[in-house]
Amino acid sequence: AFISLNQIPFEGSWSTYQKLFWIEGMLTTIKNNKIPITAIRLLVHHQPLQDDHLNFAIPWPITGFLQK
Repeated sequence: AFISLNQIPFEGSWSTYQKLFWIEGMLTTIKNNKIPITAIRLLVHHQPLQDDHLNFAIPWPITGFLQK
């Protein structure tokens, strides 16, 4: 699935940790709502989100990365 936003969802001062937890929350919400997708790609204005610390050029698995 592609999620296209109209602006970068992170503040400039956010750490990589904060960004990962924001993403993890979004992935968990999608998974808990039983939406039948396996991965998402985050876009801004229909282009891959650009970030200095995280790679959004590849899909992120809906299962997330935190061990539960």
